[in-house]
Parts: sequence; structure tokens; C-alpha cells
Amino acid sequence: MALGVEVRVTEARPAAVINYKTTQEELGQSIGAKMGAIAGYIQQHGGRFAGPPFVVYNDVSGAEWAITVGFPVFGPVVAEGEIVPGEQPGGRVATTMHVGPYERLGETWTALEGWLRAQALHTGATCWEVYETDPDAEPDPSKWKTQLFWSLE
Repeated sequence: MALGVEVRVTEARPAAVINYKTTQEELGQSIGAKMGAIAGYIQQHGGRFAGPPFVVYNDVSGAEWAITVGFPVFGPVVAEGEIVPGEQPGGRVATTMHVGPYERLGETWTALEGWLRAQALHTGATCWEVYETDPDAEPDPSKWKTQLFWSLE
């Protein structure tokens, strides 16, 4: 796998988010449902999207994964139900683009981890994905683009 990795600094961005736990098996379905709820909230409240949706992997060490799903937004977010103000992470990161179906994201994460080891870079605790392609607008999964970010110490 040819992996184009860039080390850079990204800015944290205000976001409307849902923090929750799910299993790896239910991950895809639960992310889609949470993204739909957040998008609906933003539209109902006259908010403006400041970028594509993202998922932060807070803790994937157990049977249930603690994740954050969100959309960066312009303007304030008022908590309503499970939707709360949050942020898309920022800081010094290693980043690469995954092109293809979500089911193959693990392969790109593994390749990124190998690249980081080869460069002797020390990773932080935060990993996240930004979904650059809307599957509703592009039905061909082989063309989906997902930016992967791994924080660096």
C-alpha cells in the first residue's frame, strides 16, 4: 500500500457532537445514525456546517469502544438530548488519506501505525477520521475519501 503521510499541525474546531459507546460490530450503523441526528439538529437550529463529519476514537481497548461523532460548526452549540458542544481535535498530527470502502479503513490505520514506528514518532492518545466523501452523493465506495489523523507527542 502506497501511503502518503504528512506531519502537520491542525486547528481544533468547534463542533456539535455525540459521545457514546458501541461495539466494533455496530460501529458503522451507529455512526450513521448519530451523524443523521447531529445533521438534523444543526439544520433545525439554523446552524452552519463548517466541514465534513468526523469520528474520534477515544478508547478502543475493550469490547465497547468510546467514540465521539460530530460535525464542525460555525457558531455556538446548545446541548439538546445527547448532542452537546464539543470539538474536532487539533494539534500536531500524522495524517493520510484512505480511499475506498469504510470496511478497509483498518488496513490504512495499520499502515499508518507502521509508518509512524518506522519514523520513530511517538503517538498521542487521539485518533480520528474525517469523512470527506458523502456516500449519498458518491455511491461507489471505491471512491470514498476518509482523512485519518493520529496525534503526535
